[in-house]
Amino acid sequence: MTITTEQVKRLCAASGVDEIAALSALERQDGDLLEALLELERQGSAVPPAGGGFYSTRQAEPEAGGPLVPGGGPAGSAGPGRRGFVLVLTWGDLWKGLKDLFHKGRVNRMEVWRKGEQVTAMPLLVLLLLLACFPQIMIPLLLIGWVLGFRYRLAGPDLPAGGLLGSARRRAAEALDRAAQKARRQSREKRK
Repeated sequence: MTITTEQVKRLCAASGVDEIAALSALERQDGDLLEALLELERQGSAVPPAGGGFYSTRQAEPEAGGPLVPGGGPAGSAGPGRRGFVLVLTWGDLWKGLKDLFHKGRVNRMEVWRKGEQVTAMPLLVLLLLLACFPQIMIPLLLIGWVLGFRYRLAGPDLPAGGLLGSARRRAAEALDRAAQKARRQSREKRK
């Protein structure tokens, strides 16, 4: 295959190498621009694309989108013959995700209710930290509160208005309330 000067210039622009290195890479790859670019990148001669990322010879599925990764497909694919997946994250992505998680933990809350009135509320972030640091105290405390008639509800702008599970959760809570009331009634009758 004949290699044109346009191909050499495109490879020089994409990889940052001189024309002689670009021409020799194109000759070794029979004029395939992408394969020549991949070869230069493997050798460490090519400058990676701006913003990070990789070049690939495989085409991404149109519905998948996303960045291409060394496995040969879009992010999250393993490529043919491989197991698992490849995830490409930058520090900026990680930082943004942590900030978003922290924000959602602050604006959403767990509310404590008793007899139809809200007793207190705390941000989910505080609840999760307490559960992570003091599970031996928090789990029994929540269970004792539930037995004593306190009800817990997750609320906030990122959660559905009817609660996380809606009517199914409500029916289960009502059934548990009836069982707890029945147990309390039986306990009182035994004392008499």
